[in-house]
Amino acid sequence: MANKVGGAFATGASISSGKEVTILTIVGAMLLNQMIVVSGGGGFSASATTGPTSPGIDDKELADARDLGKRVAEVARYTASLKCANECESCKAAMIQWADVLDPPEPVAEADRKPDHSG
Repeated sequence: MANKVGGAFATGASISSGKEVTILTIVGAMLLNQMIVVSGGGGFSASATTGPTSPGIDDKELADARDLGKRVAEVARYTASLKCANECESCKAAMIQWADVLDPPEPVAEADRKPDHSG
């Protein structure tokens, strides 16, 4: 499982039902297997309360789960492009795009701009 991307999601019957501990245990297992752990959603990750007295998955829980899935997919796509960046043109283009997103160029303050004397 080394270098695979993963995220943790847990459900529980009530608000205080050990979802955080479950997520941390899943994350620990991923780290032991040398996986790349991605977070998303809430403080730890995404979770939902689904017990018999729960009204069902609410909009925030669903949005957190989708955000986690999207983030796992984004990081997986990025790491896959790293593997073959030297082998194909589409991956080279993706790497350039990701580099701009992850490390955008610093804006130059107006006072630091050099005057243009070319014309």
